[in-house]
Amino acid sequence: VTRSRTSGVRTLRKDTKQAQAQSSQLPAAPTYKFSLASLVDQTVRDVASEAGVAEARLALQAADEKPSAADRAAAAAAAADAAANGGPTEIDAQLFKSVVDEDDVGGLGRIMNAVHRTEALSRAKAWRFFQQSRAAPDVPARSRKFPAQSGTQTAWCGVLRDSQSRQQAFTSGFVGEMVARIGPLPVEVTTWVLNELPLESRRDLRFGYVNALKASSSQVGHLLDPTKISNFFKALGGSDEGVDIKQSIRPVPLTSESPPKPTWSHLLSVLDVIAGTSSSLSRESREHAICLLLRLLLDTDVAETIEVQLGIESTLTNLFDTVPEEDLDSYYESLTPTIITFSSEPTFRDALIRHMPSSTPRLQTFRRHLALIFILDDDMTHLKSTHHTSLIQALTTYLLESPRFAISQTTNYTNLAALTSILDIALDNGRTPPSTFTTNPTDTPAPTHPQTPVPASTSEFNKQVDALAQAVKQNFTRIIDTGASHMTRTEAKENLDRLHVRLVYAVRTKAKKKRDLFQSQIRNGDVDVNGVDGQSGKVGKDAVARFFKAVKMG
Repeated sequence: VTRSRTSGVRTLRKDTKQAQAQSSQLPAAPTYKFSLASLVDQTVRDVASEAGVAEARLALQAADEKPSAADRAAAAAAAADAAANGGPTEIDAQLFKSVVDEDDVGGLGRIMNAVHRTEALSRAKAWRFFQQSRAAPDVPARSRKFPAQSGTQTAWCGVLRDSQSRQQAFTSGFVGEMVARIGPLPVEVTTWVLNELPLESRRDLRFGYVNALKASSSQVGHLLDPTKISNFFKALGGSDEGVDIKQSIRPVPLTSESPPKPTWSHLLSVLDVIAGTSSSLSRESREHAICLLLRLLLDTDVAETIEVQLGIESTLTNLFDTVPEEDLDSYYESLTPTIITFSSEPTFRDALIRHMPSSTPRLQTFRRHLALIFILDDDMTHLKSTHHTSLIQALTTYLLESPRFAISQTTNYTNLAALTSILDIALDNGRTPPSTFTTNPTDTPAPTHPQTPVPASTSEFNKQVDALAQAVKQNFTRIIDTGASHMTRTEAKENLDRLHVRLVYAVRTKAKKKRDLFQSQIRNGDVDVNGVDGQSGKVGKDAVARFFKAVKMG
C-alpha cells in the first residue's frame, strides 16, 4: 500500500511539472491598439461633434430664414470684409471652434487654413431690381376708371366708353389705326392707357395698348417724364432702391433658394413703348430711361433671361440712335457720373460692362467709355488726357502702378479677375478713343471707327502693345496657383492669359517675327540668310559647333 501511494505521488508530481512546462511554452496574450473602451470613447466624441454641427447648421438656417434689416446689413458688411481679407470673419472662426474637438491641438488652425486655401466660405453676391416679396412683376393691380367724358370729345372715341367695346377696339388694332390716320387720343385717355399698360394681364390687350401709344409717339414722348418712367417700373414691382438711379445698389450673398422667376411679359411691353417713342423723349427722360435700363442689367435674374436682354438691347439702341450727332458727346459725359454711383465693386461693374449691348457703333463707344472710366478709378480727367497720349501707354502705366493690380498676400483675386475683364473691354483695338473723349469741343472730331495707323507709326504701336503684354504677363507669373487649390486665383490667371493672347495675336497689327536656331529672322516663310545685325547666324553656328565638340569628347 505504501509503495502504491508513493508511486501515485510521483505520478502526480510528474504530471504537474509537464503541465507547467507546457504552459510556459504557450504564446503570450496579444495586446491590441484599439479596445472596446477606446471604441466607446471615440463614438462618444463623434456623437458630440455631430451634435455641435447640427446645432450650428440650425443656427445658420434660422438666421437665413428671417433676417432683419440690421442683420442683412451686418451680413453684407461681414461678407464684404471677408471678401476684402480673402477669408472668413471672426464669426466664422467662432463657429468652427464650436465644432472642433477640444482635445485636437491645432485643429482650429488647420481648418481655418483649409478654408483660406479652398475659399470654402466665398459666396457670390446678387442684386435684384424687383422686390423679392412679390411673386413676379406680372401680378396686375386694380385698374383705374376710364375717363369716359374725355373719350367722347372725338367722334370715333365714343366706342371707348364701354369696357367691352373698348377692349375690342384696342385688340383689333382699330385704335392704333385711327390714331395714325386722324391724330392722337385725348391726353386723359392716353394717360389712362399709360397707367393701364403695366397692370393689364391680357397680353393681346397690352399689344393693342402698345400699338396705340407708338402711333401717337409725339404725344406720349411729352407725357413720359422721368417720374412717369419710374412709375412704370414701380408698377412692375421695382423696388425703391432699384428705381432710384442716384442710389448705390446693395448686393447680398447669393443663396441657393432663389425667388420665383417672373414671365417678364409686362416688362417687355413697357420696353416696347419706350423704344417706340424714344425719338420724342426729352433729354432728361432719355437719360433717366437709359440709367434705369442699365440698372436692370445688374439684376441677377435679368442676366439669365435672354428675352429681356434682347428687349433692353433694342430699347437702348433706339435711345442712342435717336440722339443728334452733335449732342452725342455731351450725353456720354452727363450719363457717366450717374452710372459710376451704381456700384463701386469691380465684380458688378464688370457684370454691367459684359451685359451691355455693343451691336451698334454708338453702344460700343459708350460701353468702352464706361470701361475706361471704371479701369481708371473713375477719373474723367485722366481719361480725357489719353486723347493727347497713347491709350496703350496710359493703360500700361496704370497697370504697373495701380495698387488694384498689385499681387500680394492680401490681393482680392475675384476683383482682379473682374478688373482684367474690364481692361480687356476698355482696350478694344488699342486705338485712342474717338472724339467723345476730347477736352475741347472745337477739336476736329475723330471718326467713329478709328483708322488703321499709317506705316510710320505701326512699329511704335506694336512696341507699345508688346510693353502692355509684358506687364500683363508679369502679373500672370506672379500669381502662385499650385494644384488649382484657389479657384479665384485660377480664374484671375485665365483672364490675364486671355488678355495677353489677345494683345499678341489680335491687337498687334501683325504677329511678332520668329527666329530659328541660327537667330535668322523668318518673314512669311522665307529665311533671311543675313541673320541678325549682319552676323549671318554666327551665334547659332557657334552653338552647334560646341554641341558636336561635346559629343566627340563624350
